[in-house]
This record gives sequence, C-alpha cells and structure tokens, in this order.
Amino acid sequence: MMKNSTTILTYIKSRITPLLVADRRKPNLTGLHPGRRFNSTTAANPSVHDQDIDFPGGNVKFVPHMRFLSESTQERIPCYRVLDDNGDTILGTQSVQVSEDVAVKMYNNMVALQTMDTIFYEAQRQGRISFYVTANGEEAINIASAAALSMDDVIFPQYREQGVLLWRGFTLQDFANQCFSNKFDNGKGRQMPAHYGSNKHNYVTVASTIATQIPHAVGAAYSLKMDKKDACAITYFGDGGSSEIEL
Repeated sequence: MMKNSTTILTYIKSRITPLLVADRRKPNLTGLHPGRRFNSTTAANPSVHDQDIDFPGGNVKFVPHMRFLSESTQERIPCYRVLDDNGDTILGTQSVQVSEDVAVKMYNNMVALQTMDTIFYEAQRQGRISFYVTANGEEAINIASAAALSMDDVIFPQYREQGVLLWRGFTLQDFANQCFSNKFDNGKGRQMPAHYGSNKHNYVTVASTIATQIPHAVGAAYSLKMDKKDACAITYFGDGGSSEIEL
C-alpha cells in the first residue's frame, strides 16, 4: 500500500511542474487539459444587461457589496461578485489587491490541486483507492478563501475543500497517506479516503453526512466569541446542504 501511494505521489509531482511552466508559455497543452486554465467560464444563460443571472427558480441580481441579510427577509438572496464575465473588476466593489508573490502562490496551488484531483480520481477509477471526490471547478473558491484566512481560523469543510488544506501546508504525501489509508495517515486509516482532517492545520475532519458541519461551525464561532479570540469559524457547503428535504 505504501509503495502505491509513493508511486502516485511521484507522478503528481512530475505533472505539476510541467503544467506550471507550460501555462506560462502557451495555452495549448496536448493531453494536459488544453485550455482549462486559460478560458474563463460563463453562465449558461447570461443576462443581456449583465445585472442578474437566470436560475431555474428565477433571476438573481448581482451586487457589488457584501452585507448580512435578515433571517425573515422575503427578498431573493443576491449574488455578490467583484469580477464581470470578462474578468474585469467591477467599479465600487470591495476588491482586495494582493502581491505578485501571493498571486503566484495561489495559482500554483490551484494547478497543484487540479493535478492532484485528476490523478487521485483516476486511481480510484482503477481500483487503487476505494473513494475520491474532486474539487473540479472550485479551485479558485478553495484557494482564494483560504488565502484570506489566518491559521487561527477554524475550518469546517464539506468534502470538496482539499484546496484549503493544501494552502495551509498539508503536503501531497499527507494527502496520499490519507487516501491510501496507511499507518502514516492522521486517522491511521480509519476514515474514508478524501475525508481529511488535521489538528495542526485547524481543519476539522470531513464527514460523509451532508451539512452536519454547519451547526458545528456555529458552535465553534460562539466559543471563539466567548473566549474573545481574534479568529473565526468557516464552513463550506453546496447545493445538497442548502436544499429543502423532500418528503
């Protein structure tokens, strides 16, 4: 088992460096997801006036400012954004400038995350590991949010936030140990693959059940507030965690 994880780890590292170098040279990488890191994604049904987005449940307005909403509000929750469909900063948004070093580190982490996901997913399809969940399409969400936090902030993830852990210093070897459930894994192989957790990185172990991390994060946030600590609790969830139960 250790031999398999080491072999895949070596393969991941061999793929990341060529991708980073090639990305800086030309946007045509045969066999290496050509164009994936060069073409921006756009909404399936873009609005003519670029002021809202058309969802099946109705239009959702774009807003340039983030604010808290009343629990009893009847208005549809708007979509906050700082970039338009062309990747340009929208005037009036609360955008934050980052240094070139931080921007390059963020990009490197996104490429590493995408490469790692691809290889571990292929390993799962080959039967080398029993389970894997990718963060495809969520690389920027993972890395950008992680870059805005401090190491004292506590992460309550769902199962697609491995990029946050990568940013915090969880190594490729650590990921391989967990996915292959070997003795070097933090959980000693007792968790499902891709269910990461690390006390060192303030990253609470992933749970298979949907949305259970949300009340845990609220409780942790209240505890941090009571202790007057300069830290916050962050949680992530997707469509499954925000939808209503069907009876």
